[in-house]
Amino acid sequence: NDFKQLDISDFMCNPFSKIGSGWMLITSGNKKIFNTMTASWGSFGFMWGKNVVFTFIRPGRYTKEFVDNNEKFSLCFFDENYKKVLSYLRKP
Repeated sequence: NDFKQLDISDFMCNPFSKIGSGWMLITSGNKKIFNTMTASWGSFGFMWGKNVVFTFIRPGRYTKEFVDNNEKFSLCFFDENYKKVLSYLRKP
């Protein structure tokens, strides 16, 4: 497990701007094979006593099989300065 677990109480952001207009990266896989995509949809919440995150991936996206076949995935957020670089990972 190479993922670093963060305490959600330390996560300070406005989810509406981070997800909606700032984009995020969704990544899943293992050390040998993994995939990343940009996304601008999803949400954070609290359900049945647990912090949760929702993100939606179209069936045709290559990243979906990685998320479906692995136990974990990560969401990474960047400031506005990286939007041009992140656009490289957007589906044409």
